Amino acid sequence: DDDGMVPVEVARSLGQIGGDQANDACMKALHHDKSVFVRVEAAKSLGQMGGDQARTACVKALKDDEEWKVRRCAARALGQLEGDEARDACIKALHNDTDPYVLTEVAKILGQISVEQAKAALQQASRRVDVPYAVHEAPGNI
Repeated sequence: DDDGMVPVEVARSLGQIGGDQANDACMKALHHDKSVFVRVEAAKSLGQMGGDQARTACVKALKDDEEWKVRRCAARALGQLEGDEARDACIKALHNDTDPYVLTEVAKILGQISVEQAKAALQQASRRVDVPYAVHEAPGNI
């Protein structure tokens, strides 16, 4: 189909359908689809469906995807998926990512986690001059 929105809608719908096949399809799309928009919807769907494999896929996307939109949605999905792996990936992104939208998203997520490790990471990151205002605000929200 020449309509580029069809794969986007499919990725979006998979999150509502759920199940192992939908999860597998979203993980494949998140890591291999050329379309930024398909990868964004795949990350959102994985956040809705949950599970360890979804969490691992979103961690990889947050770390490795070249597009900030995908990394931001992967971070948002990790906020839904929770767990130590999700928290640790957000802390790493806070230190390593340079995109203000991604940094803002991980700061929001970490600001919602009342864990000393997250708080320390936010306090350290808030000293950087190149981070968005939300990162500077987040430690006070814990």
